[in-house]
Amino acid sequence: MVLFKSKNKISVVIFAVIAMLAVGLFGCTYGFPKGFDKDECIKKAEEIINIVNTKDYDAVHAFLRDDLEEKVTAEDFKQSWESKLNKIGEFKKFGKPVLSGEMEKDTGKEFAMVVYYCYYEAGEAIYTVYFDSDMEMTSISMQLD
Repeated sequence: MVLFKSKNKISVVIFAVIAMLAVGLFGCTYGFPKGFDKDECIKKAEEIINIVNTKDYDAVHAFLRDDLEEKVTAEDFKQSWESKLNKIGEFKKFGKPVLSGEMEKDTGKEFAMVVYYCYYEAGEAIYTVYFDSDMEMTSISMQLD
């Protein structure tokens, strides 16, 4: 029995699973959380997205918080993003970032969220990057627009 015939469907399923996990973990979205530096979040998100664009998935994986490194592998990133990056071509520029925050409903921990619209030679991508209070990446996703 064939469940998926394309990598795009696999990517959508991976994103859906991550989104469902995030909904279970996070309570609500609100303004940018106190105690986080906006400029630092933007700079780090840009650094990570620039590495995604080099297709160095091991380096992206190294930004994950230690307890998450076993749950998501560099190969998972490659399977999710490689065909998308090939489709949209060379990175051109960052759009304006949108910053927000979320709170884990069970623990009350706050997370900073940076959403970046990025322009490529043959399309656009939207990245969402989450950081904990120690500025460790807890999640990253990329969707084509």
